[in-house]
Amino acid sequence: MSIKNLKSLARNLGLFVASAMLSLLLAEWSVRTLYPQQLAVWYTTEDGLVIHPPGLITYLTESKQEIRFNASGMRDRDHAKKKQKDTTRILVFGDSFMEALQVAFEDSFPSLLESGLRKALHRNVEVINCAVSGWGQDDQLAYLQKYGRALEPDLILVAMTLHNDVSDNMREQFHTLAHDKLILKPVAHMSVSELKILHVKGFFASHSHLWQLLRKVKSLREIRSVAAALSEHVMQLIGRNETEELKRGWKLTFELFKGIREVGKSMGAGTAIMLIPLRLQLQDDALDGFRTFVGMSTDDVAIERPQQAMRTFGREANIEIIDLLPTLRRWTVENKASLHLQDGHWNEKGHRLAADTVVKEIVEKRLVTVIPSSSSLMPMGNDCKQTEFTSCSPPAR
Repeated sequence: MSIKNLKSLARNLGLFVASAMLSLLLAEWSVRTLYPQQLAVWYTTEDGLVIHPPGLITYLTESKQEIRFNASGMRDRDHAKKKQKDTTRILVFGDSFMEALQVAFEDSFPSLLESGLRKALHRNVEVINCAVSGWGQDDQLAYLQKYGRALEPDLILVAMTLHNDVSDNMREQFHTLAHDKLILKPVAHMSVSELKILHVKGFFASHSHLWQLLRKVKSLREIRSVAAALSEHVMQLIGRNETEELKRGWKLTFELFKGIREVGKSMGAGTAIMLIPLRLQLQDDALDGFRTFVGMSTDDVAIERPQQAMRTFGREANIEIIDLLPTLRRWTVENKASLHLQDGHWNEKGHRLAADTVVKEIVEKRLVTVIPSSSSLMPMGNDCKQTEFTSCSPPAR
């Protein structure tokens, strides 16, 4: 090929690339302006654990607010690596309910729990939020085993989302059961090339609205399939007949909680479980709608079955269970209002009510051991302030 032809080919190729880039930029601008997408705020580590990009600051179109993640990749402020003297640290595990991207951080459960306990206990209480959408106890135990000791917790509070945590655990990514015993699965580390490809995809997912729109279109069928599977799972959770698969899921979940308890003990921390009720357990119209959708009769439903299973487990495993269902249900009925947003997560009142309830439980049941300091000698509970959700009462003796 002659030099002239080579130059012509290079020029045409350059024009094609420039035209393609310009088209992509125009498409990106159009999507951002006319149909902005929810940018991703998650990425996968080389050992398969999904967290948030450390230090990421982004704007979420759905909640219309700026979201910040700390240096550990969690939605929280940065915490000192070394726990300060006379400080009580509580590690909160959870999924999207504790991640709380739908509300301002100061209105989220972890932040409200910290401020509430500081007022109630007259002590320096530090709540560290470790919550990522999609996490079950399988992910939480894996994270605790890898990073927990450095956090020096005094109490590990697991916020269990009853409608999907068991099904999340059934993926068995990090742990599995063998002869009813919890087994840590070998970590399948990604190759350098696989990790780089994953990071490139993660970059576009967290920066490009066009990329997210294409992903949404591509995954529509998968989203419908996941939603149908979750409805089937919820139907089994509140139904009167368990499948063998669900029985195994519950057994795995119980063993994972025991694993969290034992890892906590090894670092001098207690463990408590907060039960986040299903929305249909709070609102009769939501339950009726779900029953109609999946074809369940009234006789098929044992509405508090998940809570009963967890309360029984808590007694047998000596783990404190904080059941939010009675309080949240009572408030919903009395106020004839919802504690949830349209997407199913808590609104600001939901976070406030849950935090006030757990503060009261932690104080009354003395779930944290507080060492008096020279600057904080007031008795526990003297600074309790009544809110629209709770009343003040002295701690149990």
